[in-house]
Amino acid sequence: MGADIQTSKVNDVDLHVEFGKRFFYDYAVEPMRQSSAFTADLSAGTFGPITVGLLKYGTEVRGKVDGNEDAYGVHIPVGGGGFEALIGRSTFAAAPGEALLIGPLGEMRFSGWGREDDQALLLKIDRDSMETQLRSMLGGKAQKPVRFDPSLNLQRGLGAQWAKLLQPISESFHEPNDLAWNPFVRAHVANSLVSGLLVATNHNYREQLESGGQEMLPAFVRRAAAYIEEHADEPITIPEVAAAMGCNIRSLQRGFARHLNTTPTLYLRRVRMDFAHRDLMLGSPETTTVSEIASRWGFWHLSRFASGYRDLYGNSPLHTLRRLY
Repeated sequence: MGADIQTSKVNDVDLHVEFGKRFFYDYAVEPMRQSSAFTADLSAGTFGPITVGLLKYGTEVRGKVDGNEDAYGVHIPVGGGGFEALIGRSTFAAAPGEALLIGPLGEMRFSGWGREDDQALLLKIDRDSMETQLRSMLGGKAQKPVRFDPSLNLQRGLGAQWAKLLQPISESFHEPNDLAWNPFVRAHVANSLVSGLLVATNHNYREQLESGGQEMLPAFVRRAAAYIEEHADEPITIPEVAAAMGCNIRSLQRGFARHLNTTPTLYLRRVRMDFAHRDLMLGSPETTTVSEIASRWGFWHLSRFASGYRDLYGNSPLHTLRRLY
């Protein structure tokens, strides 16, 4: 099973932007010199909760990437001389070996791409998946969005180690049958990339992660939470979770109440709701229905699912699927 990678090679700005918006953000781009012929080569595909792309321009350009309240972005020059970026009030000379990050509602202005071998790897990470992963790592103790430092060095320390996790994906654009894109493998690879990014970068939860994070939880509670997340698409029961952890139901309930401030049943429901929200965000209204996604994650009463969904995310599942905000 190969990667579902789509490619657009055009010399029209509007066509390029229209294709890019299908996968990434609202953005604008134009040639730095009106006399220059514009060309753009963008390949993109969905990798679980991560959308990945490989972008190359054939002339020097400038533009703006608008923030997206539902996603985090990572932009990595992988060839040539890179580009210059303005994030907030800080200017970065982005070159290979460095990643630039923007968070929900963040904005980036960029210019450059004048060399023939300039290209960049783009990642859009679903916000709910990122924050669900963070809550799992911190034992549910994360309420605010992650605010990343804009720059991550990929040539040393944890940044270099995270870049190694990313390498199979960047290489897969040239090897579409790469193992990393196999549906049985890519969810695990994507989870590793998200958790690795949270560990490798500076952000507003870094101190909590370094002070112990989930290590403060009893081992059986950590393992139970991970088991629930891994098997959320299966008809598991709380007695089965307790049995898998080698404890009784009462101990499991006490552990979740004391350390996660919830019950195992509610934790399972929230995890399934987060996955359903992710699938609605990534789904196409032409080929996907709300009832299909709801039943995939164990929600058989559609009206109850819609009510609970609205309480969590502020709009209906159908609005999310149709991108009506």
